[in-house]
Amino acid sequence: MQRNTIKGLSSKTGPNVNPTQPKQVVALFLSSHSNATNSAYKKDLSALAVFLGEVQATKAGIWVLNASSSEVNLVAATWQRQMLSNGLSPATVNRRIAALRSLLALGRALGSTASEIHLSDLRSCPTRDTRGPGAEAVAQMVTLLEQEKTPKARRDLAILRLLYDLGLRRAETVSIDVADVNLEAGELWVKGKGRPAKERFSLPAPTARALIEWLDVRGEEAGPLFTNFDRASKGGRLNASSVYRIVRNLGERVGVQARPHGIRHSAVTEAIKLAAREGLDLSVVQAFSRHADPRTLFLYRDAEGDSQASVSSAIANGLSI
Repeated sequence: MQRNTIKGLSSKTGPNVNPTQPKQVVALFLSSHSNATNSAYKKDLSALAVFLGEVQATKAGIWVLNASSSEVNLVAATWQRQMLSNGLSPATVNRRIAALRSLLALGRALGSTASEIHLSDLRSCPTRDTRGPGAEAVAQMVTLLEQEKTPKARRDLAILRLLYDLGLRRAETVSIDVADVNLEAGELWVKGKGRPAKERFSLPAPTARALIEWLDVRGEEAGPLFTNFDRASKGGRLNASSVYRIVRNLGERVGVQARPHGIRHSAVTEAIKLAAREGLDLSVVQAFSRHADPRTLFLYRDAEGDSQASVSSAIANGLSI
């Protein structure tokens, strides 16, 4: 720990704590969740490591497990104030502190610490920035890619369709394998954010057509659905950062600022408009959006029906300019 960051705190292992346990707990903490969650936790511990003057996220996690409750609460409170001073949103600050709580909870369960954080969460507005490029801009992007008809354009069109028509997140999109696509049944299986298993999505006709055209280029051999064209990693799985660049560049080409989650926001906005126009219950939009936090918008999709299919079809077929 950086001694000039929080003066007077000891980094020595506390009484009755096996010094080999914390490292194992941190390793388990950073590997026992979904890839996205593991990555987020590592980023949170890396941010703490910077605050503590450590080099590695693992060392910051070990310090948390070795610290007493008073020490870890003092550090958490001081870090919280610093993050706010640096302009981070209350939601981001709360998420980072929550990562420490989760690590300590695992440590207590495995007997490597007795410490816990008693710091209250910061109050934050239960809404997010739901501004996206809008349906008209998305339609312009679709038209642009349909006119190009290059292999890359076909891939990017399929990606854009999934982001908008199904409201998928970019991490969900790049995780899809060819085996997850069943064009005969008109369905797609996706491992959603925070979900224990893959979920079924019905494919609207425009979405299925875009996937067919991309698979004609890619081929149907096993592996990731979306692959790279870059020479260095040709044929490898496209990553989330690449999808961000694809959408950003598409937005620039049609004169708007765009990012993958903004495409999803635009889709949800259109779903809300559709519900109001058609007199649909908001639970139908809830099924489409799959938001985990009810304060954000909706809770979860109704597994018994297929309301996602009807909304996706209306959203996808409404892309016309």
